[in-house]
Amino acid sequence: KTFVLGLLHQGYHSLDRKDVAILDYIHNGLKLIMSCPSVLDLFSLLQVEVLRMVCERPEPQLCARLSDLLTDFVQCIPKGKLSITFCQQLVRTIGHFQCVSTQERELREYVSQVTKVSNLLQNIWKAEPATLLPSLQEVFASISSTDASFEPSVALASLVQHIPLQMITVLIRSLTTDPNVKDASMTQALCRMIDWLSWPLAQHVDTWVIALLKGLAAVQKFTILIDVTLLKIELVFNRLWFPLVRPGALAVLSHMLLSFQHSPEAFHLIVPHVVNLVHSFKNDGLPSSTAFLVQLTELIHCMMYHYSGFPDLYEPILEAIKSCSVAQAEVQWHDHGSLQPLHLELK
Repeated sequence: KTFVLGLLHQGYHSLDRKDVAILDYIHNGLKLIMSCPSVLDLFSLLQVEVLRMVCERPEPQLCARLSDLLTDFVQCIPKGKLSITFCQQLVRTIGHFQCVSTQERELREYVSQVTKVSNLLQNIWKAEPATLLPSLQEVFASISSTDASFEPSVALASLVQHIPLQMITVLIRSLTTDPNVKDASMTQALCRMIDWLSWPLAQHVDTWVIALLKGLAAVQKFTILIDVTLLKIELVFNRLWFPLVRPGALAVLSHMLLSFQHSPEAFHLIVPHVVNLVHSFKNDGLPSSTAFLVQLTELIHCMMYHYSGFPDLYEPILEAIKSCSVAQAEVQWHDHGSLQPLHLELK
């Protein structure tokens, strides 16, 4: 016990206490002494130490190794109220993760490390449901912060897939009707959730973003919706270039455009970028790209039909998509069927 405590606080010879080799040594040591009564003392010690470690904001690699250890030895995870604190601190730690490399191998390793940490949180949430809501409150506190000196990591998106979808309605209503949440904070939160569309393995991010957009419309927060749409719609469109995140990006883009009918301003921000994307979809030969091209073409047709007073602006787009045009009747159906504006007061 004293030896392990020394390793975690002082390291070993040339090894720093935060070296991943220290955790690997302890991890393997626990496997060897599982049948010894003394392992119980180590479990108690490690419950305290792992909480201290996450409070120190470990780097992704170290945090992933810690997650490996805690996944194999759940007896080392803090219990009771401390489990809530542990989860909150782990969320904060993920919010500090960064990957400065642009190399594919390093990026893949980073995503793998983040996934291990988020999976650990999921396991704790399942084992101790009381930890889930405080964890989500911590996520919202991070992404709604207006502190200009800190930008929370997009790695927080890795947690979204582990949040039960049935909680969406309750959580979104709670957020959008809370008088303590200022408009500036809500704007930051929505912008950062949209940024989460960039996370390569994120699932259900689009579901949460659209739910928040609808929730804000329901409480008539139209200024936030307009500001965020104009600020972020080009970024959302840009995500369509990346196959891994394309489905979610297209869902959010469609909702943004179909909800923003009082003005062509949002649509016209993406108009200059449409032709290049269409050509890319046509040329890459992937079945998935062909399917998305059909969906994108329908959306663009709808918007051009709705804002029909700009034929010169739309001519290059019409030329690019003429081979995959939807029937005029279908365009009209979209216009009358699914283009009902959310911002009715702004028409």
